[in-house]
Amino acid sequence: MRRIMMQMRSILLLFYLTFFTHAFVRYNHKPLHSHSNRKGILRFNIPNIRKTMALRYSNEEEEEEETERLKKRMEVIRKLQDTYYKSDDEYVSGSNIQNSALFKNETVMRRRNMCEFNETSGEMYNVPLWRVGWTELPGRTNVLSVHDAAYTHMFERLIRSHDLNRECDSDLELKRDSGNCGGGGCNGTDRDPIYFGHLFVPPSDAKYDPPLLSWEEEGIVRQKLVDFSGSSASRAVIDGFHTSRPAVIGTLMRIADYRRRVDGKFLILVQALERFVVTNVRQSKPYGVVDVQLLPDLEEDELRDKWCNARRAFAVKTSMLWQDYECDVEMSLPVDKKKEIVVADDVYGPDLFKVMPYANLGDSKYMPMTSKGSEEDEFTDASAKADISRKEKESVELLEENLTSQHIMLRYNKTQILNENLSSDVLENGLWIKIDEYFKATRRAIPNQLLSLLPTDAKAFEFQKSFTLYSRRDALRATGMIDIPSVDDSFPKRRRQRRLCYFATKVIEGDVRSEENLRQKVLEILSLSARLRFLRDEFDNILETKINS
Repeated sequence: MRRIMMQMRSILLLFYLTFFTHAFVRYNHKPLHSHSNRKGILRFNIPNIRKTMALRYSNEEEEEEETERLKKRMEVIRKLQDTYYKSDDEYVSGSNIQNSALFKNETVMRRRNMCEFNETSGEMYNVPLWRVGWTELPGRTNVLSVHDAAYTHMFERLIRSHDLNRECDSDLELKRDSGNCGGGGCNGTDRDPIYFGHLFVPPSDAKYDPPLLSWEEEGIVRQKLVDFSGSSASRAVIDGFHTSRPAVIGTLMRIADYRRRVDGKFLILVQALERFVVTNVRQSKPYGVVDVQLLPDLEEDELRDKWCNARRAFAVKTSMLWQDYECDVEMSLPVDKKKEIVVADDVYGPDLFKVMPYANLGDSKYMPMTSKGSEEDEFTDASAKADISRKEKESVELLEENLTSQHIMLRYNKTQILNENLSSDVLENGLWIKIDEYFKATRRAIPNQLLSLLPTDAKAFEFQKSFTLYSRRDALRATGMIDIPSVDDSFPKRRRQRRLCYFATKVIEGDVRSEENLRQKVLEILSLSARLRFLRDEFDNILETKINS
């Protein structure tokens, strides 16, 4: 044994002598400091350990130099941007335009690069588009890292126009109309809303930048695809449109907060507000700009009567008043307010999940004053009907009917025969029961925002002895560690049900194949009752699969 140990010691000694002799020879044939190295970097010319022997202080100097170079580069880029976007500034803030009657009175139309809302029709004009490979649903939030050149340009222009418009409003003492959210904000908030549109593009097509079409043009394409597929395959083709075709049903978004990054990119907190359909394409490059018709949740019987267009416009106008309450207008990024940020230093990833994926309800002071104590979604205002022209009262071609016939929007008919007489209240209760069964089966944590949407009246669930969501909510509240606010009693029931549908979609999207694009399908379902029915059946199918497996 001792002999073996001596042999091993000899071998190790021989190895060390060979290694250091080789290093010494290389060291004496080349200088200690290579002329190609930057100042102060000490590098031994031993290939395997060259990087590890660099002195720490020298690396820090390199990083500081790189940061300084980047800073100077961005200063040049910012100056170029200021020059480039100066034409927009002069359009809004030029002295001749400022003093004109048009500039003072047309508080919406004067806003270049800002969306224009027409409250008499529920349309929105000049909407810039963010086209990506996922869908956003109303009531959700997201934090966007904007790095694409075209979209950086789009948001730069939107934000600069927004900041300048606020300065002009302050200079001219323009008063915002609380009923006109498209131009100047709601309920007296101290900020103008920055709107843009969100449209789904199939991820496989995103890199090819598919053409931007209106719903009429897209409807022609889809009808040809259905006719070409033949009767046997037409149903499968129609069911796959929400994943295989670029969408024309999208979501109106609002910028809640943003930070510029030192590398010229953006970090933007956005809130999803309403769904829309593209009616006209104004611009395709470098980013899309379109006109849209906002699509509120109306039931199918409401969509068939002669007041359909009036109902839609009234519902859209009302819905715009609820935006600051449904998506907290005071929400902001959990990031220091600097002129420019470094993501690696200033952004802590887990903090971002405090503001996403659900939008918190705002303070009750942001609720529309006229809504308290009434169901705002009901079309009962006689003055609204009186405002409709005689031509509007006559026969009109219903938009929603065309959207369904062209396979743009969906009618969910799987269980319609059994449930055609069920009200949205009964369908909502059925969905809550399935949600309760789902969380008991999966043992997952229940989102607080979902629990806050439980109906205030629990009598409908008294016959369901196994229903546990109310008790689980109360138990979480009793801990004092989790805040689960109840929805205000004056919050319209239909709006709460709509919010429930979009939040429930988030719960199960992980149980559905990603290629099915559940979000887009939910967004395209025509009515609120059909959406409640669809989601209840989806929960039922998932539960059945889990039980069988």
